[in-house]
Amino acid sequence: MVELRAGTGNGAFRRWHISVQSELHSLRFRCCFRSMGPAWAGCRRDGGRRAAYRCGFEVRGARLDLANGALPKLIVVLGTNASGKSALGVELARELGGEVISADSRQVFRGFDLSAGKVTPLEARGIPHHLIDIVDIVDRFSLNDWLVRAKQTIDRLDSEGKVPLVVGGTALYLDALVRGYLLTEVEPDIALRSRLESAPTSEVVSLLESLDPSAMDHIDRHNRPRLVRAIEQARAGVSYADSHRLEPSYNATLLGVTHPPDVLRSRIHERLMARIEAGMIGEVEEALADGVPIERLHQLGLEYRYLALHVMGDIPTEADLVRELEKAIYRYSRRQMSFFRRFPNVHWLDPSASLADEALSALASSDFPT
Repeated sequence: MVELRAGTGNGAFRRWHISVQSELHSLRFRCCFRSMGPAWAGCRRDGGRRAAYRCGFEVRGARLDLANGALPKLIVVLGTNASGKSALGVELARELGGEVISADSRQVFRGFDLSAGKVTPLEARGIPHHLIDIVDIVDRFSLNDWLVRAKQTIDRLDSEGKVPLVVGGTALYLDALVRGYLLTEVEPDIALRSRLESAPTSEVVSLLESLDPSAMDHIDRHNRPRLVRAIEQARAGVSYADSHRLEPSYNATLLGVTHPPDVLRSRIHERLMARIEAGMIGEVEEALADGVPIERLHQLGLEYRYLALHVMGDIPTEADLVRELEKAIYRYSRRQMSFFRRFPNVHWLDPSASLADEALSALASSDFPT
């Protein structure tokens, strides 16, 4: 016997409470369905080990198809800087009854709201955002730290009957979550980090190539923190391959957002100018005055690095800052896309249409391959 009871939700999607009873099982699920036709359903079995099921539901004929043993469903919104992914995440969360989990390696740090491009309370529109402002700027925060917290948050939201939406542009975070990295935690080597801090990037790359050549197939040679971390692991006898074994925990659907190059450049410029006018330079001035080491800002890169150079006088004028930082952000967006193109089965949304409508259509029609 199958019983369906309407629950929360609005628009094209509604959350349903489902009871399935048979001679062998008595289970209850919470699912999201599109009002007509088969759709995605993130289901939770009440009691016992959490599970997910591929559910199909037709209003006419009341067909229900449960396939036991599937991984829990997860929605991931990824994209380049200034693409509009944060706004899309909020829109989907409002539509599906969900909450947002940030996948941004800079937004985990407290403060620097403008420099890190965090959503404002007005932009969040009442949707809770997680993994933002969780550690101090001088604290070490590793990929493993984020991955553990992200999984805990996803599972908690799922247990509460809410739809978790992972939204961000840090490709490594997303890759680790979607593909299921089983990370080997090697303690930081402070002496090594201090020695490599002043070494040119070419020397750091050469050292890693000598220790673990295959690691360079996976690491951006401009990403010094990741290069140094791989060197630490290699010196401890852990190769990049050993530290990135895979065991997926979720069946993720990837929704991608970007724009043609000329449009993206324009969006980057507009977003940068808005943040500067809102006081982004002052954030870094205040941080340096409060004793945050300038080396730490250089480590974090991009806005932090260029703003620090401007405050210290190495980039003399605001016009110079805008010009140099715009170029750097655009170069970074190209590196993001280079990484994202390696992701299989991304639903790239049409930026000329309604992103929310495109995303909902993709969710409704997709088989959600992992």
